[in-house]
Amino acid sequence: MHSRGLDPSPLVRDRILAPAGMGTAAVTAEELFPHARLGGEVRGLGPMTALDADHVLSPNAAPAGGISASAADMSRWIALQLAAA
Repeated sequence: MHSRGLDPSPLVRDRILAPAGMGTAAVTAEELFPHARLGGEVRGLGPMTALDADHVLSPNAAPAGGISASAADMSRWIALQLAAA
């Protein structure tokens, strides 16, 4: 819940992300599957490891634009912005 008692996540998902075709974008930490390659001699080359979602996206970040999106979803967003120009 936020200042007016409303969760902005469904609004962002239903009115912005879905119409834009950004199907894998996450608005809340619960929607994330954060992961990274942390092991091995060089960071980024080890096995894939799950990360704690609570430390990746704060629940208070969503109203301020705290959306986690893939490169494919971001390219859709950029295409929409360029088409509107």
